[in-house]
Amino acid sequence: MTDYEIWNEENSTTFMHPQDSAPEAYADLYMAARGAIKGVDPQATVVVGGLALGKPDVTDEVQFIQRMYAHRPDLAGNVDGVGLHPYQQSLADTYMRLAKFRQALDQVAGPSVPIEITEIGWATTSVPESERATDLSLLAEQLPHSDCNVDRLIPYTWLTQESDPSNPESWFGIWNHDGSGKPSGVAYLNAVKLMRGLTSTPPPTSTNVICHASPDARGAGAAGPRLRLRVLAVRPGRWVKVSVRCHPVCLLRVDLFGRSKRGTRRLSSHTSGLRTRHRVVKLRIRKARSLRRRGQVRATAVGTAGGVTRRSRHVRIR
Repeated sequence: MTDYEIWNEENSTTFMHPQDSAPEAYADLYMAARGAIKGVDPQATVVVGGLALGKPDVTDEVQFIQRMYAHRPDLAGNVDGVGLHPYQQSLADTYMRLAKFRQALDQVAGPSVPIEITEIGWATTSVPESERATDLSLLAEQLPHSDCNVDRLIPYTWLTQESDPSNPESWFGIWNHDGSGKPSGVAYLNAVKLMRGLTSTPPPTSTNVICHASPDARGAGAAGPRLRLRVLAVRPGRWVKVSVRCHPVCLLRVDLFGRSKRGTRRLSSHTSGLRTRHRVVKLRIRKARSLRRRGQVRATAVGTAGGVTRRSRHVRIR
């Protein structure tokens, strides 16, 4: 089966103008393209081109999809997926815009139409590499079992464009031209391996409530949810037990890191869905002999109303 994405950021003046009539023109284009493709390949998946998030030179993504369906009611039942490019400064803001779009798409197309995130990422000029690594791995681990019906996740971009370092696009890369991965690229691949069952740690299966949170789950605020992290017990060489509490609720991730001669590496991790308030987590220590005595537990809490809070504690791991 072949997947086709029709156009790119058609709600932006950069790729389609004039924007005054772009939603209607694109709806006609999509239906014509879908009909032609299905006529040759009935099993093909035809996806609405990735929509950018609304700003002065970009039509709001929700308004764009609403106008498409208003102009062509026959889109109902004839859209295989809708692309989205939810670039935002923080992971929490990304989830907020994703939730807004999912709810609007539910109304015009139905909850069964998947969202395909065909571009997402952060530039190293605006977000520290360590934060990029955490956020990309959280996306890869939390979205597959979320209530957002996200069918595809493609980070932008894979390779750093070293040939033109003055180009702002150069700073989005998560992999180097010499074949080595940046921390963000390695973290993303590790998360993908986890979710595909290719690691010794079983992938999480609980549903992450991101797009349909209840009203009482929306009080985290832009500063992020309140987060407490305590180390309860440590058995060197075996495990670390921690207590994590966030308020009011949050998407939660807890990582255990160790250092060796080869650098810092993640030893184990735990993720929990939005309903999490208090959690006791046991993080296992692997291959302790090659590690230094001191490690670190890091907790990341993502609130639904616009913020990320991080806490860390040093622990003895061998």
